Amino acid sequence: MKDISSPRWLRDAEMVNCWNSDWNKIGDNAEHIAGISLLINVQKKPWIDDAHQKGFRTITYIGCMDTFVDETGFEGSSYRLPFRREYADILLMNQNGHFMNTLMDGTYRMHRYLVCANSKTYVEKTMEYIKKIMDMGGDGLFIDNVGTREECYGHGCRVGYSERHKTIIAESPKVKQYDPGLEGLPIHTHIYPDCDHNYAFRQFLLQVRDLVKSYSKDNIIILNGGLDYADCADGTMIESYICSWAWEGQRENWSQLKELAKKYEPYLSAGGQVIALSYLRRTQSKTKDDAYFCYAAARLSGFIWSDYLTISDDSSKVLYQAHLGEPLTSIISSDEIDYRVYRRGIIAINGDDVDRAVTIPMPSEVDFKSVFDLYDERLINIEDGNLQLSIPGSSGRVYQVP
Repeated sequence: MKDISSPRWLRDAEMVNCWNSDWNKIGDNAEHIAGISLLINVQKKPWIDDAHQKGFRTITYIGCMDTFVDETGFEGSSYRLPFRREYADILLMNQNGHFMNTLMDGTYRMHRYLVCANSKTYVEKTMEYIKKIMDMGGDGLFIDNVGTREECYGHGCRVGYSERHKTIIAESPKVKQYDPGLEGLPIHTHIYPDCDHNYAFRQFLLQVRDLVKSYSKDNIIILNGGLDYADCADGTMIESYICSWAWEGQRENWSQLKELAKKYEPYLSAGGQVIALSYLRRTQSKTKDDAYFCYAAARLSGFIWSDYLTISDDSSKVLYQAHLGEPLTSIISSDEIDYRVYRRGIIAINGDDVDRAVTIPMPSEVDFKSVFDLYDERLINIEDGNLQLSIPGSSGRVYQVP
């Protein structure tokens, strides 16, 4: 994989979180999220300024998959290129000349239509739109719904708003039938007429990244969409990591999560970063148990963790303050427990379904004499250079130097 060269600050990050839409300002919340490297979904300039004043970096959410075609109801609130009848040729057309509704969560969205990133108009207008976002002073973009693109067959077809029909009309790629309403309408023109939409979308993302980096080399792009286009960005997100708003309970066990980590290891080695986003409070187990397991699994895998503030008021929000520093060891396995020693603490997972105990010898690089068990809120002394731990089955634990 090519060198990603994401900024050092992102590669050193341990946790990121999102801007709470209920906040006018961070205010009293600054203390409990202190030390978090990045806030996502920071959509307004006053929010960006407030976050920067309190020491946080920010990135703004955008979508480049579709646009809302209800001009009266959605314009200005969709966080994607707003639809205008003057450039209706941004819309993607299938083989039959039909505009394609967005398919999400098993449903088609009536007012959401896919866009074509091979469209000259779409790329030009979106770059203008992104420049306005970056002019607010944020530190980059979070681009949602990044994955394999539907193919567009509209190249060379006229499409636009017809005064005669009082609606958007498009010439079908398959049916060549003269309609006076087509006269004077824009022609949907592909930048890469001989390449598919996936190629065009990749080039589009690279162009976006260049624009974002032109403001500062420390700016970033994070994609939500796995590894398909991750090499075009500084980082990628695994949404619904273990726990989700879309299901109850933990979906993967530790053995499965280790296999997932192997898939992302080349990307991490190339200098990219991975954000594992877990939505909590949708399970039969304690939020606290889910939080520690998700956090520990993500961090042992080399990922940044986030919960998008779904921990809420649970005591496990102490994890927001778990700043352990750089890892000093790779993952070490002992008696069914996997652990890793960091500059200022230890993270461990018991992947077995029964309680296990482990003795962890301290590396020569560390000199701490005790650690604080964040889960049980107790101090554990290190004796003769060894740390004795007992961890319940299928559980994660975090131990920080006091």
